[in-house]
Amino acid sequence: ETAMHPYDQAIIAESDDGQWHVVGRLEEPMRRALDAVHRCGRVVPADLAMEVEEPASTLDGLLARRLVMRDDDGYVSLQSVM
Repeated sequence: ETAMHPYDQAIIAESDDGQWHVVGRLEEPMRRALDAVHRCGRVVPADLAMEVEEPASTLDGLLARRLVMRDDDGYVSLQSVM
């Protein structure tokens, strides 16, 4: 995690017990949005606003960091496709 900090990067890693964790720097609004996408599996921007009260642009930030995938009008958790 320390090596990733200067580059402002984050990854999703699976631990030995099967749990997924974010490693690296991720702002709290993005972390809440990522948790919501993970819980739901797939969200559209309107769902995110109701789920965690974060703006839809947060999803685009996660997409830019490649922490979620785009699926038509929604965003998909990487965990749901692995």
